[in-house]
Amino acid sequence: MKKITFALLLAVVYTMTLQAKEVTVNGIMYTLLVDDRAEVLSAKSVGGDVTIPATITDGGKTYKVESIFDEAFDSNENVTSITVEGNNMLYIGDNAFQYCTKLKTVSLPESVVSIGEGAFLGSGLETFKMPPVQSMGDGMFEDCYKLKSVELNAKNIKVLPKDTFFSTGLTSITIPKGFTTLGERSIALCSNLTSVSLPNTLTTIGNKVFQSCSRLVKLDFPSSLKTIGDDCFYENNLKTIILPNGLTSMGKNTFNKNNAMELLVLPPSLTQLGDHNFYYFKKLKRAYFKAHVILQQSNSNFTFGDLTQTVFVVPEELEYSYMMNDFWGKYKFGPDMIFDVNLDYEVDIADINLIIDAILGLGNAATVYASDVNEDGVADIADVNLMIDLILDL
Repeated sequence: MKKITFALLLAVVYTMTLQAKEVTVNGIMYTLLVDDRAEVLSAKSVGGDVTIPATITDGGKTYKVESIFDEAFDSNENVTSITVEGNNMLYIGDNAFQYCTKLKTVSLPESVVSIGEGAFLGSGLETFKMPPVQSMGDGMFEDCYKLKSVELNAKNIKVLPKDTFFSTGLTSITIPKGFTTLGERSIALCSNLTSVSLPNTLTTIGNKVFQSCSRLVKLDFPSSLKTIGDDCFYENNLKTIILPNGLTSMGKNTFNKNNAMELLVLPPSLTQLGDHNFYYFKKLKRAYFKAHVILQQSNSNFTFGDLTQTVFVVPEELEYSYMMNDFWGKYKFGPDMIFDVNLDYEVDIADINLIIDAILGLGNAATVYASDVNEDGVADIADVNLMIDLILDL
């Protein structure tokens, strides 16, 4: 019985091989499959603006072009644009357009459901609009040094895969609502990146996601965030880090070597730190610890930086415990009093002057944060009025 089954299988494979056929149309080689489908097999000699039709005809028979095979355009240095016509295309194979160094634009229809690993690796892409795919491979745009902008689609995708934009020329990126996870190194080594928008559906930022994005100086963290991985913001230049309440896990080396850091706010939900999170902080003005327990950490967290000017702001009931702690006792502490902008244990005209400086753009990140005494997200005249009322006991 086993011999008969194996023989039948061989017969089926042999029949399919006989019926599959390769044809070349306008310099593109296609494989014609048995069920009226066609696949782009190879197109390494075409150049300029290339159009992949929705269908091709051979021997009076029409075939739907539904896929581009792995490495079909690999290292084609002559193609400058790709346009896929119609809505028959479903699959873009692994490394399909890798190292197409002159390829600037690719237009894909919304019928595409899957784009493979390294599909545009090392290509010359400058912009890209993602169709509503159901599957994205790792490293899709890795080493696309000329890539400036991408429009992502979160209709069917929740996770940005590993190495998606690793070492690209991105200057800004918006992660649309629906994404829950940024995979490892997915946006790392983007040295031109200055603007990132994260959605309120995001729960996890994986290891090394924004590592060495040296021009990224500001990032707003969504309230949905629960986990930040190892080395996530290593060697960035973030001036302000305000982590949301609800964050419960932060790996090691997370903010290591952020030399521009002026303000750090750790939420009540975060009670333990990984190793080496805050190495080489040289400009840190204030660090707010919101947790109502002594923050547990390793001795290697706040080292190799000049913290003599840093004030650690903790809940009032824990201030004495921090100052008596074997590790924390060597640092300067201040009270977490919402109206005491300058942390001198008094609310007076000096605090109002700091708020005015913040409004005029003269304050540092720490005093600007503290100047928002009504906690509406901005330091403005309403905060000044509130302070005046408080001082006058109105």
